[in-house]
Amino acid sequence: MDKRRFERKRLKFNADIITDNNFYSGSMIDLSEGGLCQTVHAKEVIGDLVPGKMVAVRFQFSSGEKFCMYCEIKRIDEKADVLEGKKYDLGMEIIDPLPEYKKTIKKL
Repeated sequence: MDKRRFERKRLKFNADIITDNNFYSGSMIDLSEGGLCQTVHAKEVIGDLVPGKMVAVRFQFSSGEKFCMYCEIKRIDEKADVLEGKKYDLGMEIIDPLPEYKKTIKKL
């Protein structure tokens, strides 16, 4: 049974996660009106990215729209990547999604 409230859109583009102490670049995997999933590559365990942590996520769609939204990390899946070492898929809930973001997602 799927617990998701919104349909996920599978897209891949660059996105950044900003915490109080660090900046992480990665790739967006999918997103919806209320959440998103981003992959971050790292050689070491990412200490300040933990479930429950509030972060800012910044990205730009290919159509030019730019967004920076606050998200809560809900889950982290660690995976091995043969070429790049470890990678982490972060599932996040968007806190108070912007109306412009919702409109853009519905058009995808």
